[in-house]
Amino acid sequence: MSEAAASSAAAEPAGMDDGIGKVWRDERWLQANQLNEASALDYFALSEWYDNTCVTGWFKMQTQRTGAKMDSKVLANIEGVDYEVSHAVQNRLFVVDKVRRQKDPIDGAVRPTRVSSYYILDGWVYCCPNLQLLIDSKIQLISHHITEALATASEQHTFSLATGHRCVEPAEPAAEG
Repeated sequence: MSEAAASSAAAEPAGMDDGIGKVWRDERWLQANQLNEASALDYFALSEWYDNTCVTGWFKMQTQRTGAKMDSKVLANIEGVDYEVSHAVQNRLFVVDKVRRQKDPIDGAVRPTRVSSYYILDGWVYCCPNLQLLIDSKIQLISHHITEALATASEQHTFSLATGHRCVEPAEPAAEG
């Protein structure tokens, strides 16, 4: 198992098969190359999330012997799945989007639709959660805090029909002696 695969497998929480919670890094590549906007996609292509059957992967495979250069304008008009660096910040953070390009049946133009996003932060590659996972996580966190607040409130207040609401004084900590 390579170092990159080992770091990915070690960081994977149980039951995560969609890539959320996994991280990936290739130390050898980072020592031999500089990670910047031009090389971010090449670095991402080594990760487990990259699909070699994408448009760019197919083009690279077809032209590896001829050394032909990819023309991004031509690639942008080919239907299929592809990856592109959508944001770069100070050669530390790169956002890589997986896009599906399809022809619009009305005007025939090829339009991209983002399928998923990944980010590279200081050489570590992460899969971004989708909106549903993010909302679910926030709702669970809010629910936990509300449950704790209600439990605390119920411990400090009592109610009876005869006396109504009463605050219960917190117990004094035992003096150490």
